[in-house]
Amino acid sequence: MIEPHWGSLKDCSKKVLQKSINKIKINENQEIETYNISNWSYSPLLWFCWKWDFDSILTDMRLKNGMLWSIPILLDINEQQKEKIKLDIDNAIELTNKQWVHVGTIKNSEIYPFDKENYCKSIFGTNDANHPGVMKTMKMWGYLIGWELEVNDSWKIVFDDVENKDIMTPGELRGVFEKKWFKSVVAFQTRNVPHRGHEYIQKCWLENVDALLIHPVVGEKKSWDFQNHVILWSYKILAKKYYNPERVIISCLPWVMRYAWPKEAIMHAIIRQNFWCSHFIVGRDHAWVGNYYWTYDAQKIFDTLSPGDLKITILRYENAAYCPQVKWVVTDKTSPSPTAERIFISWTKFRSMLQEWIRPPEEFIRSEITDYLINEKDIFIN
Repeated sequence: MIEPHWGSLKDCSKKVLQKSINKIKINENQEIETYNISNWSYSPLLWFCWKWDFDSILTDMRLKNGMLWSIPILLDINEQQKEKIKLDIDNAIELTNKQWVHVGTIKNSEIYPFDKENYCKSIFGTNDANHPGVMKTMKMWGYLIGWELEVNDSWKIVFDDVENKDIMTPGELRGVFEKKWFKSVVAFQTRNVPHRGHEYIQKCWLENVDALLIHPVVGEKKSWDFQNHVILWSYKILAKKYYNPERVIISCLPWVMRYAWPKEAIMHAIIRQNFWCSHFIVGRDHAWVGNYYWTYDAQKIFDTLSPGDLKITILRYENAAYCPQVKWVVTDKTSPSPTAERIFISWTKFRSMLQEWIRPPEEFIRSEITDYLINEKDIFIN
């Protein structure tokens, strides 16, 4: 089975956490980041980034120790919180969620100003306020805090629309892989419901490995993205009838979408390597938004990495769609017909069709999924 990023999984969970007079109530995005640090998804990172790592990632796409890391993991605080923390003798901060559960403790903390302009230009390639990642960044507080993190090992992250059983940690998934004797697993990242092109690509790669991990992201996304539960149930409907259940695993990944296209693709690959996957599919428009990037930038960025940066194998694919001439899903490599003759619908048009109760053609998406989407309420993030 493949090694995790930089060789071993690191654990920062503790049964007993240090108490502190300082308490920071973290939001849902920060709770997701804390969860991913604690459950090995971000291994070997065991902390929110301190300044030297923050600067190194923005400049070189690496931690200060040279390890590949494309997006800083951040915990932002405001001026009032900063001043309170400075007064604390033990320099420790309790992190609590919205239910006031003691999630974790930061020890020996470092506080530094958040250079948002530099961050946005490096991570998103733009400072355009219309970019959802830039927009979100500019609403964050003006200081960042980093250093050692200990996390309550009895705490579980909770989503309103996804059950805990549908979110497996790297350790839990490894247990599944070992039980089924899987040596090679291909991971597919998604924040959309599956159309026929997705199904085609997944099955093509599944022919070459032991199993397929369908790994939809749950967490904050932009308006008009699909709701978490809608993506999950669409895949469950598809898998029940059209996939071999012994070879497909569906599990959600808590993740805060940045829409940082190429650099986000690298983070997604690192995380899937920590989930013991041997292969990771990167298609067109990965972590896409607007017109800020070229269609295949998320694939090309992997060509800039050094040998040994990643153990996971990156699988690239072109746009796949149904071709009436050959009566099958095709790409430019496999179809004699021009692209314009294939049945492909943009996500914008697809969303409009669902809002108007118009059924998309079955050559684009399975009818069972369309039935579910048309009958389900509130399928989009408002």
